[in-house]
Amino acid sequence: MLRPRCIQVLLAFMMAASGLTLACRTLPDQSVTLKDTVLSLGDPGHQELAAECTGVWTLFLSPKRHDLLNDIEITSGAVGPNIPGSPASLETHGQWFIEYQRRGAQIVLAGLCLKDPEYLNLALSIFKWGFDRQAADGSFAGSGAVFHSTTFFVEAVAHSILMVRASDDVSTEIKAKFDAMIPPLSRAAAWMIKPEVLLPGLEGNEAFTHRCLLIADGLGLTSLLITDQRLAGYLRATASQQISEALDSQRPDGVAPEKGGYDSSYQTVGMGFAAVWWLYFQNDPLASAVKGFLDKGLTWEMSRVLPTVEVDKTGNSRVTGVGEVGRTGKPKDIDYPRVAHALGIWGALSGNHEMSAVAKKVCHFKYPDRCPGT
Repeated sequence: MLRPRCIQVLLAFMMAASGLTLACRTLPDQSVTLKDTVLSLGDPGHQELAAECTGVWTLFLSPKRHDLLNDIEITSGAVGPNIPGSPASLETHGQWFIEYQRRGAQIVLAGLCLKDPEYLNLALSIFKWGFDRQAADGSFAGSGAVFHSTTFFVEAVAHSILMVRASDDVSTEIKAKFDAMIPPLSRAAAWMIKPEVLLPGLEGNEAFTHRCLLIADGLGLTSLLITDQRLAGYLRATASQQISEALDSQRPDGVAPEKGGYDSSYQTVGMGFAAVWWLYFQNDPLASAVKGFLDKGLTWEMSRVLPTVEVDKTGNSRVTGVGEVGRTGKPKDIDYPRVAHALGIWGALSGNHEMSAVAKKVCHFKYPDRCPGT
């Protein structure tokens, strides 16, 4: 028997085909006004670059280029375990992971903020490595954890294209190269929402709130880039369902559960995706609820920042430093760049100066050489 969530997804397909939209919540009036935002409603890409390139993220863009380029094979564009001979490479595990190529999105942002086309060309190489391994049906069939891994890659590519389009400092030639990725991106997104792919993929995601937001972000952003309006409708409907799933999962204290509990690292992973979705869909009926989701979720995150500015991992359901391990077999620990970035970007977008200040303190705690004290 199909679970209610799976039925909702199937309904999304049918309703999208009819030009309708789906949400699992009571939708607010579309005329609702979002308040307390520093950046006025306008072009989302310009808003994002204004926030990113003047905010805490720029503190991570060290002049020491190896900080961003570490673990990238420059000649091929392969990243991390996808590099032959790396600890978790093809030779070791018999597979690669398309998700590691999402590093291209970080390189894109660095290139845009630093106005360095060399970074943008490297990002194109990183994404090309991935698309060179795409199957005819749009999948990345040789990748490990193929559905979840693909969701990361789709989000990174779609997000990158939109950011590049928004920049006034990128040449027409480079913008055209990024736009050339839209057809294979569209095929990857279309593969993701095939019922025989999506339904099992969502079953595997049910315990991880951040994955709902990741899928929503990737499919939603892709829908803004493609000309096939029927496919775009399918993507938006599925994204809306995933946003609703995340909203419904949030606890009163702001926690977005991971494996049935709270996690002070993965909380910011999900919030980062939610912030991007909100930015590009500010007129969506769910946007007001997502803003509340972010306010509550990142206020909870600030409560996990100790007086020492260390992020408390006590009681975390996933990231403890000794328990759950990543692809390379190393225990997962607090991802300080993600924590600082999520707090920083939402602090800027929502006008929460306290949140922005905490973001800078977290950055300084982990990287005192790059982040000035406050």
